[in-house]
Amino acid sequence: GYLGRSSLRHPPLVMGHEFSGEVVALDPSDEGGPIAVGQLVAVNPILPCRNCPTCAAGRYQICPNRTLIGAQRPGAFADLVAAPLTALVPLPDGTSPVLGALTEPFATALHAARLGGLTADDGVIVWGAGSIGLLAIWAALLSGAGRVVAVDTNPQRLRAAEEMGAVAAIDGGADDAVAAARAALGDVRRTVVLEAVGRTASRQAAVEAAGPGGTVVLIGLHDAETSLPINAMIRAEIALFCSYAYRPEEFRDAARILAHEPLPTTSWIATRPLTEGAASFAELIDRPGAATKIVLEP
Repeated sequence: GYLGRSSLRHPPLVMGHEFSGEVVALDPSDEGGPIAVGQLVAVNPILPCRNCPTCAAGRYQICPNRTLIGAQRPGAFADLVAAPLTALVPLPDGTSPVLGALTEPFATALHAARLGGLTADDGVIVWGAGSIGLLAIWAALLSGAGRVVAVDTNPQRLRAAEEMGAVAAIDGGADDAVAAARAALGDVRRTVVLEAVGRTASRQAAVEAAGPGGTVVLIGLHDAETSLPINAMIRAEIALFCSYAYRPEEFRDAARILAHEPLPTTSWIATRPLTEGAASFAELIDRPGAATKIVLEP
């Protein structure tokens, strides 16, 4: 979106879909309800139509008529943002607004981990240690995975992955990355790969890493098309799931967990003034370092 290459985000637009905020005004018809002025809330940016068969099935995140705050509507990179009352999730008193802003990406990671149907006998490879990947490590462990291995090409992000709970951090640029990740996982009943990059090479590596009877959950949205060895996947009965965003209850679960469970590490999170937003985008694109997630404060 920052580079003007997004199919969803077209300038002029105020972006920003991962956010928390203080309620400063309500529509008069909403006063006296469950949300009050002064309350800290996380905001679910996905706004479904609530009238179609997909919404009736409770899968609001894939409503064909949905809109997104920060894409089709002005987003949170501003001092003020408008949001429907139905999108607000109250945060407990004392919750850090920074942690509240992680509700959206953590809900995305939580949804992917749950799609994988993880048990204590499963091993998980998280391919990509960006913010979604790092939160996916935590989500996998909270969901019951026995062991989690992280793969990335950035040494600082790999260190953060270990701090988040990965038992090993593998250089994804190495020729033997797949073999190394499987070896680090050890003998597990099933290998589940959470692919959080979205490039063709990482998607293909994820399928290879899953192995016979394994599961691949695709999260990353980078390359629009990818060729996969479908015949080999059929013969190995590799299950493939596509994970997009989260259900409303998973968004609420994410907010609750962040409020009550200590995040294993915050070394990968930087907080900066809103005025440094443009420079922060350029940094993440041109010279990514220890700051995987930059939170902007108005």
